[in-house]
Amino acid sequence: CSAGYYYTVNNNCKEAFEHIINLKMNTGRELLEKEKKQSPQNLAPYFLENYINFFSCFITEQKSEFEALKKGFDERRDLLEQGPRTSPFYLFSQAQLNLQTALIRFKFKEYATGAYEIRKCNKLLEENQKLFPNFKANLLYLGLLHSLLGTVPEEYRWIGSIVGLRGSIKQGMAELNSMIASCKGSEYEYLYSEGMLTLALLNIYLQRDPEASRRTMVKLAETHKEPGGLKSFMLAAIAIHSGHSEDMIEVYNKRPVGSDYLYVSYLDYQMGQAKLFRMDKDAPIYFNKYISLFKGSSFIKASYQKIAWSYLVQDNTDKYKENIALCITRGGHASIDEDKQA
Repeated sequence: CSAGYYYTVNNNCKEAFEHIINLKMNTGRELLEKEKKQSPQNLAPYFLENYINFFSCFITEQKSEFEALKKGFDERRDLLEQGPRTSPFYLFSQAQLNLQTALIRFKFKEYATGAYEIRKCNKLLEENQKLFPNFKANLLYLGLLHSLLGTVPEEYRWIGSIVGLRGSIKQGMAELNSMIASCKGSEYEYLYSEGMLTLALLNIYLQRDPEASRRTMVKLAETHKEPGGLKSFMLAAIAIHSGHSEDMIEVYNKRPVGSDYLYVSYLDYQMGQAKLFRMDKDAPIYFNKYISLFKGSSFIKASYQKIAWSYLVQDNTDKYKENIALCITRGGHASIDEDKQA
């Protein structure tokens, strides 16, 4: 440790983190910059700042955001390594950076480097768990990793062995619930909302249980009342996966938008789905909005397919043929299931 560095997630940091979770990136960044000036030795703003790059890159899929994330990762890692090893945040903050960067690398098809960073993250967390067994924040990311590994088909489990990972959905969910239960009054209490959102996410996509996910979001709303951001994203996912198109439309219409918020184009895509499920004639409007505003490649082919379907049920075969043909030529290489199917 040099220069008297320390890690304290104080009120400035907590407030900034809640703004970031709500995708109010500029407000979150301003508060973190304020904390850096007030307490230059506090390293907490630097690992919280990485969330801004992570969410911006994950949501927009813009190459420029990916480059900013990689540049920020190197700079923040070098700084965090200068912190005190006696703090549980020393290894935890480095693990967080590795995990977030790995997830984005996978999105941009940098699989080898991403796998290396997952392995590094896992090793850091396991070491931290041995050193600080009562610091259950470790279980947030260990639980996520173990849950994801539990979805890998048996014949590919060797990949987990290579990166030093073993686990199951049951183990991962138990770890995540343990972390959430221990949050109140702890030095990692700020992670409660992230833990609940992660739990809701896993309940939908791994457990296929949107109702459990809905209960989690209701509980989160009791203490974190501000709408929008990642909460809107989760509520939209719950509505789509449980077949409640009206709920999806309500989430879309109530979501806060404006220059303060990072725009989530995926909600336009989900709104189009909800409209299509109801056979509403205006479904193509939302898919076209997604295509025009989203700068990445995910769900572009799927959007054209669903626009085509919408015209097909309106007996407009010319528009159907026009849009179904665009599934081939638009959206780049299909890497997600819905685009492959399209």
